[in-house]
Amino acid sequence: MFENFTKSALESLVLAQAIASLQNHKEANSEQLLFSMGTLDESQTKDLLAAAGLTREKIYAAIQNSAQNLSFDDIERRLIHSDMAFIEELPLHQSITAIIEFASKLATQSARTCITNEHLLLALLETDKGTASAWLSAEGIGEMKESLRQCLNASKTVSHSS
Repeated sequence: MFENFTKSALESLVLAQAIASLQNHKEANSEQLLFSMGTLDESQTKDLLAAAGLTREKIYAAIQNSAQNLSFDDIERRLIHSDMAFIEELPLHQSITAIIEFASKLATQSARTCITNEHLLLALLETDKGTASAWLSAEGIGEMKESLRQCLNASKTVSHSS
């Protein structure tokens, strides 16, 4: 299932699971996925979110109600200092499964062989009905959909001209 993911997109999913595990959740959800996409240093999606004013601190603050008394710094410290082997691999919430399925369709439509964080974010904006997408919409980030589509189409053009 994950063989078509870029390294960064796969890292986002794994980080979402790690955060869920640290929060004692039974499964990783879209809020944790959004947080992870806004946190990873090598993600173009992080830059897109930051350009829209959504830093990882702002994303965390928006979804803090699901953080169960873990601060942003605490999560970051635990992830940096913990042996990831001890972090329980959790199932993905149905919202993330729907995001992955839609991201796969987006990748196919854009003639891409890999699913990227940009596909995941656009899929989250299009399909998720949870806190993450509601907050993004409330922040006026719905316009980001067009920017993401342009980004994906530009990379499609580049890949075909190579």
